[in-house]
Amino acid sequence: LLADILDIDIPELEDLDLHNIKIPDDVHHLDDDKCVDYYCGLLNSARPPAILALSPGCSPSNSISAQVANFSVSLSPNTSCSPLYSSQTTYSEGPSSTSTQTPFTFPSTTSWMLDENQSHNYHSSNSEQLKICDIVQRNMSIAAVIKNDFMTEMLTDQSGSRYLQKTLKESGDKQDVASMVSYCVDKHRTGALDLVAVSEDVYGNYIVQLWFTFGGEDTQRLLLDSFVNRHFVRLSRSMYGCRVIQRCLKCVCNTSLLCTMVKCFDEQSASDNQLHDCFICPYTNHVVQAILDLKFERVENILFIKRALEKNLACYCEHVFGCRVIQCFINNYGQLLDVSLLMRNDEHLNLCKLKYGNYVIQCIIDKNEWYSECDRIRQFRYRLIDDVFSVRNLLFLSKNKFGSNVVEKCIKCANRKQKSLLVHTIIKHQHLVPTMIKHCYANYAIKALLNEASRKNQ
Repeated sequence: LLADILDIDIPELEDLDLHNIKIPDDVHHLDDDKCVDYYCGLLNSARPPAILALSPGCSPSNSISAQVANFSVSLSPNTSCSPLYSSQTTYSEGPSSTSTQTPFTFPSTTSWMLDENQSHNYHSSNSEQLKICDIVQRNMSIAAVIKNDFMTEMLTDQSGSRYLQKTLKESGDKQDVASMVSYCVDKHRTGALDLVAVSEDVYGNYIVQLWFTFGGEDTQRLLLDSFVNRHFVRLSRSMYGCRVIQRCLKCVCNTSLLCTMVKCFDEQSASDNQLHDCFICPYTNHVVQAILDLKFERVENILFIKRALEKNLACYCEHVFGCRVIQCFINNYGQLLDVSLLMRNDEHLNLCKLKYGNYVIQCIIDKNEWYSECDRIRQFRYRLIDDVFSVRNLLFLSKNKFGSNVVEKCIKCANRKQKSLLVHTIIKHQHLVPTMIKHCYANYAIKALLNEASRKNQ
């Protein structure tokens, strides 16, 4: 391996006293092949082409040590070594001369770490040989990573991304974030880097999230203007891109920037019924919830979501992801959503027995929430409880796995008059109690009624 890397023959290699090669203690954890490949790769790139013509015993005219000085290869005197690495070796094709032979010593790992003050020539000759794991082991600063143009490769590499995350979290320096963002945005504008793809990457998305977390308002604005706003829906529908959007909505404090983001979402989702797809998308529904959680004082910002939901409210209540959007809207804006639309064709009773719809119904009638006494919400609750407590619906819903949860909720949220009417209904129809207490789901309704009823009704 040495002969191949150094472009010398095996006999020449045998002239080297390999026992005098010194490797620092801090790299002894590497195996032999990696050590040889790593260090000799540096020497090979630094060695001038004329060395290839050297053979043992020749006496060139320029010192090789001068050629490798930039790589901190130290030469120790009074030790036997091949003339190839002699401190007295000079370039010439004349007869050989006697020289003091000195062995070379591999540099310590700290002596060849790249930093801001080193020449960029190192990167130009060795960038292809360096791997991300090597860069990580050198503990480069953010400035050094940027200067040596390693950033683009590290963003989407597992080790590189984790290293950048660790560095940013430990420093928390807004200047480092600003430098990274400025560098990457410039690369994005020239086409050398696609920040949208980085945001959608399994590793890259974490870096973009940290930019919003630790970056100042100017940095956040630069990112939004550069690529986030114009690709808002695309990122929202991505498994990892949606996390970037949610982080944006959480970390950006400027109301104007937030309004602009929501406006971009409105405009990009307006065509081809995309907003409907966003409500039922496993990723975008989280973005919609994050927008609703902003609780804008001016409700005009989220009216487009309200209108889209009300077009098919019952359908979204039944959907595994749509039901979450409905509940989030009610929790944040209460009666702004017209829940009375669910009364049409007894949709409210149908939702009670559905896997996801029952959660929406329970959310609407919950008496402990801030919106519970809003006119629309209160009217819906009274109407639902009256319908559920009717003889026709009580037994049917109580024996349903999901409907029994709604019956329990109705008993807890009913007023005193409604509870008394329910007790009289059960007593009047004597078959209800024996049937319900023996059923695996309906028995919970009887237990709830015993807990909530007055002493006399108990």
